Amino acid sequence: MGAVVKLMHVYHLYIKGASEILTKLCRWHIVVHHQGGPADRSDVELAEIDDFSEENITRTIIFYTNQILHTIALCYRDFAFWPPPGIEASVVDEVCVFGVAV
Repeated sequence: MGAVVKLMHVYHLYIKGASEILTKLCRWHIVVHHQGGPADRSDVELAEIDDFSEENITRTIIFYTNQILHTIALCYRDFAFWPPPGIEASVVDEVCVFGVAV
């Protein structure tokens, strides 16, 4: 499932779904720091998903799956235009992305 939000001059595509599927499509992740205080949202730190990060994400998904819990990933991508070139809207409020209507 997904949604597109227009903020200023950028379109943000947010997609949520099964972690084991969506994380395979991602190249970056948000770095989370545990400082005990409120998060400063003005500066989001991103890091490339390397082998260590990918293994950590996979182990986390498996950990919760073994406890009969299902993890959900929230992914986003920024676009200058919506819909982006090469993607056609079939209905006014529906766009097909990666073969899935969002």
